[in-house]
Amino acid sequence: MTVTGVPAGYEVRPSSLNLEPGSRFEAEIAFFPALEARFDGVVTFSVDDGTDRAELGIDVRGEGIQRVMEVAEALDFGIVPVGETRILPLSLSSTADMAITFDVSIEGGTESFGSGSRVVELAAGEARTIDVSFTPSSRGDHAASLLLRPCESCQPVSVRLVGSGAEEDCGALCSLPTAICPAAPESIVVNTWTVLAGDAYSSIDSATTCRWLVITAPMGSAARAGTGCTPSFSPDLVGVYRFELVVTDALGNSGSCEHELTARPMDSLTVETFWDVAGDIDLHLLNEGLGDRQDPTSWFNPSSDCYFANCTNGNRPSPLWDDGHNMSPFLNVDVIEGTGPETIFLMAPSADHAYAIGVHNRSNRPAPVSVTTNVYCGGSLMQSAVVEFTEVKQFEVVGSVRLTGSGCSFTPDGTRWSGFH
Repeated sequence: MTVTGVPAGYEVRPSSLNLEPGSRFEAEIAFFPALEARFDGVVTFSVDDGTDRAELGIDVRGEGIQRVMEVAEALDFGIVPVGETRILPLSLSSTADMAITFDVSIEGGTESFGSGSRVVELAAGEARTIDVSFTPSSRGDHAASLLLRPCESCQPVSVRLVGSGAEEDCGALCSLPTAICPAAPESIVVNTWTVLAGDAYSSIDSATTCRWLVITAPMGSAARAGTGCTPSFSPDLVGVYRFELVVTDALGNSGSCEHELTARPMDSLTVETFWDVAGDIDLHLLNEGLGDRQDPTSWFNPSSDCYFANCTNGNRPSPLWDDGHNMSPFLNVDVIEGTGPETIFLMAPSADHAYAIGVHNRSNRPAPVSVTTNVYCGGSLMQSAVVEFTEVKQFEVVGSVRLTGSGCSFTPDGTRWSGFH
């Protein structure tokens, strides 16, 4: 079984599966809208036993809506003596385009957890903090949820609250360090750099160390944060990255906080590819004004095709396409041993001709290999395509993208050659 068609905004897991006669399988269809819009389409499953081929189409419908708030998933109070109170700030950041009032409540553990605010009003784009308290009523672990509800029938934003009660003589063990994350989420262009501006505070002046962890990232991402409290970070795929900053003092006590970063595509043409089995898969972009996408000789031609041989390390095709530096693409990196991603950027695409996208299984021998290619135009996802390679030296033309008066159009292709380069 293979997934041969996935509309933009959706992912299917697994994308391929070997089935025994009479067996059943379950697939997960995930919805990741990149913008506020309707995302309707058909997910196509294909089964081929070598003799017969059958297809099943599943209608999928979804709507991307604006998230009204960014907030940490959890608040950890650490160890607190029974009967004493620890107060921590909870950072709230509005992502709505209007003012919204949230009712604040605690669900479960109300005898130990509390909030200094019962109602919070956030203006459009406003960031602020509210105080949340933990007063353990007994020894042991305590947990609750803080709920922020924008309307009576709305799904609330939930923050998990955790902490532990201890005897009064816990001393320095109760003085946990505080992790300090940036107050508001970030948004940068994919494959550019930012600094994760973290910090740590210890009430007992104990030396602390910082460690940033990527806890969620777009499927296919291999990006990792550097060391220290303020490492550099470059997102390698478009999407949302959530981090946890863990700070640890000399006694081994730790505290944490969370931060979110959104990587957005260039406002022109961005094509990214990643795959599920480590090996050498290559991404290609063909200037269809210089070559026919269905002619094998057009590909791997350094004048008409942008790929690893002529577009990495700051290089662009030679001669430049359409007589312009910004009208000529570049490839961010040639991944040989991992699972990607590889990304091609074109800052100023021409409206005079189309651009074809190809992927090549250069030497990835484990089979099958599922390759996902995402095409962004004008800052929005316009196509997500999955190609499955069953042997090395296979090449597939994913499709063709062209600028139009209202944005871009995409034409699927599917031409495949075996034993190719």
